[in-house]
Amino acid sequence: MQPVQSATAEDAFMATILALGRRMRQRLPGDELDYSLLPVLRVLAESGPARHTVLAERLLLDASTVSRKIRHLEERGLVRVSPDAADGRARQVELLPSGLRALEQLLARRRDVIAEVLDGWPEADRALLHQLLDRFNNDLSGTAHVSIQEDPST
Repeated sequence: MQPVQSATAEDAFMATILALGRRMRQRLPGDELDYSLLPVLRVLAESGPARHTVLAERLLLDASTVSRKIRHLEERGLVRVSPDAADGRARQVELLPSGLRALEQLLARRRDVIAEVLDGWPEADRALLHQLLDRFNNDLSGTAHVSIQEDPST
């Protein structure tokens, strides 16, 4: 077997990552919410109410993209948008209990898919996969090539 050329290995790795992302974002039977809204729900669940601008910064998205996502969540009754008490011009976004339930459902369904795929893998392989993906993610976030305009949900 000949060694894989660097560019070829990187291209294959990139194709694998893109395919993995597409599979994880696919709507599963019974999903009531688009997976692309998950990052907004997750930030609100972890950090509490926040302004649109703060959400955009945390999600590495532009403000207009975040506003669209928030509008979808508000229309579904998953978040509440209200004037910011400190600055009436700004708007605060708050996760509602229904939004937390929707987030938990999305995460549980994806977790079940991952558990099914990894079922039967030796623990050492599971740990190695986690270690390498974590390392890659950490190294990627430290590069100058990652644009703050990229949507982490895609």
